[in-house]
Amino acid sequence: MHYVYMIQSEKSDFIYIGNTNDIKRRFVEHNHCEVGATKRYAPLRLVYYGAYADEADALDREYKLKHHGSVIGHLKKRLKHSLAKNRTAKRAGFNSQTSLTGQCPVKDYDLCRTSCSINHLLIKGGC
Repeated sequence: MHYVYMIQSEKSDFIYIGNTNDIKRRFVEHNHCEVGATKRYAPLRLVYYGAYADEADALDREYKLKHHGSVIGHLKKRLKHSLAKNRTAKRAGFNSQTSLTGQCPVKDYDLCRTSCSINHLLIKGGC
């Protein structure tokens, strides 16, 4: 299977769209700051993913989400409650970044398990 996914930073409204053939592994890589494009936005939470039997279909969907504003706009409308959860948490004073070391906050495995618990459908039992 091939996946197209959307993740959102828990620190800001930053959204990243990508594709992978192993969504569990890729999500962990993002949250362990192993992906240059997202490491400064960790911790991240999974907001959306779609599964495709053919890689070409997944790449086509990713391209359309990244390059056609109306496509991402329609998806954001469908996900308005999922995307709003992050804003609600920030307004309530929730901050999952407790590390003061200047390194990726998810390197702390207790914090990682907390971050990943939002996505238990993908990562059972934490990182």
